[in-house]
Order: sequence, then C-alpha cells, then structure tokens
Amino acid sequence: MARIPYTIDTFPVTLDANAVNALPVAKIKEGWHVGSPGMGCFLDAPGFPSYYLQPVYDARGNTPRGAPGAVLRGTDGAYHVVDTLRGRDALLRSLYLPLPVDHPRVQAWIGEVARHMAHCYPDWTPGSVEALEGLASEKPACWWETADEKPSPETCPGDRSINRPHTAAHCQWCGI
Repeated sequence: MARIPYTIDTFPVTLDANAVNALPVAKIKEGWHVGSPGMGCFLDAPGFPSYYLQPVYDARGNTPRGAPGAVLRGTDGAYHVVDTLRGRDALLRSLYLPLPVDHPRVQAWIGEVARHMAHCYPDWTPGSVEALEGLASEKPACWWETADEKPSPETCPGDRSINRPHTAAHCQWCGI
C-alpha cells in the first residue's frame, strides 16, 4: 500500500514492534491530530522508521507547544513518542530491522539512489557498476519505501497517499 498509515495487523516487517511499544506513549490532547507518515525519509533505506514517523499538529497545522516531535504507532494501538531533536538517528536505528541486500526492495532502493546521484552529481560513479547494472535505467518508482512487494498496475493504489488512479502518465508509486 502506498504511504498510508499502517494498521496494527499490517505492522511493518522492518520495525521492531517490541522496541516501538517500549517507547513512551504520546499524549495527544484534544484539538491535536496526527499527520501523514514520512518525516525526513528522503533516500532512507527501505522500511526505515522515518517513513512511518508522523507529526502532531494543532487545528491550524502548527506543532503545538508540549507536543511530541514525532510519533510512531505501535502494535498496541498507541502512538509512541520519538524525540526527533536529540538522539533521533540512534533511536531510529535501534527500531530498524534491515532487509537483506538482495531483497527486491533494497535492490530497487539502490537503483533509486544511483539514479539520484547520477542526476545531481554528473561526475559520480558507483563503486560497483555491475551491481547497479539495469537498476538505474528503470522508470523511477518508490514502492520500496513502505510496501513489501512491487504492485502490478492492477493492484497499485496510485501515487502515494493521494490515491490517484493510473493514467497514461507515469505512476510514481509503482513505476508503470
């Protein structure tokens, strides 16, 4: 599924559920709401916790005083506090269960990183061209961020969380 909040029944395989549930429970006050997932996750590895971080907002769309910087939903159904200011990287790494390097999501991510680097830094060359052969030439897609497998055009939910149906234009989610 495309970047929509996961449910307790579909908890990401790349997150340590026990470690998430052990984090302090967030107090979401009346008038506050939890935003869409994905905070600072550009080019992070597939399923890294940053893809599932959610901000807390007030009715005006601002982060309220005293609100947690970010929350993660645990298998217990509660939102848990993730301090995004101090120790964020160490905390997120402790929650992460990386996929093996030969996993399709990891291979798709490697291709996207190679494509990005080649576009932004024309003199950049990957250390192992053989490992990236063909990956960077595929159409861009971002299904690998949070989905377990690449969807077919028939099962693709559309571009990210906006549920845009497939058209003749390129779909950023599945790459079709």
